[in-house]
Amino acid sequence: MHQSCLLITSREKIPGLSQWEGNYLPVRCWQLKGLSKAAGKKIFATKGDFIALEAQWQTLSDRYGGNPLALKIAASAIKDFFASDITSFLEILAQSSFMLDDIQNLLEQQFRRLSDVQKEIMYWLAIEREPVSFRELKTNFINRIPPQKIVQGLTYIQVRSLLYKKASKFSQQPVIMEFIVNNLIEQIYQEIITKKIDVLNKVSLVQAQAKDYIREAQ
Repeated sequence: MHQSCLLITSREKIPGLSQWEGNYLPVRCWQLKGLSKAAGKKIFATKGDFIALEAQWQTLSDRYGGNPLALKIAASAIKDFFASDITSFLEILAQSSFMLDDIQNLLEQQFRRLSDVQKEIMYWLAIEREPVSFRELKTNFINRIPPQKIVQGLTYIQVRSLLYKKASKFSQQPVIMEFIVNNLIEQIYQEIITKKIDVLNKVSLVQAQAKDYIREAQ
């Protein structure tokens, strides 16, 4: 009887593993959490010396959800274009919907693979801007969609690491939310220009019942 094991890392949970997964079954699956601020700083240290306050390190880590690849991409860009000054980089982010090309391309690849229902879920999560429960998310849909399809959509999105789940509520990491908002704006702009309305019939850009600061952001 051998004691070997195989470790696989992936952006997506491999289909078919669930039936073999469990405390007393041969497969274990864990979703990797984002790196801490301290671990993120070590990634930046491999690229060189950077200028930032502790609070700014935390802001940077939160923006990319502690994702190692995103932090590496950000570190290279900050070093090359902002003279390693994280403060300047964050100021640009605060003033505009600036997104690094490599991260934009990765998210576009993931987003293109989603179905219409899954994209609508992503749009609503971005519009909400705060974590919402399944019940709250379900009431947003203008077109009636069976709860089963919404659950299936959330499951698909989650295994592709596009969903942030805490307790019983769902949301998105800031960089993903920004990408979805930009995508939604561009989609609606094109629909108005071409007069071929689709997404605009499915989502409400401003919610009357939202908190004041959320409605202002919307």
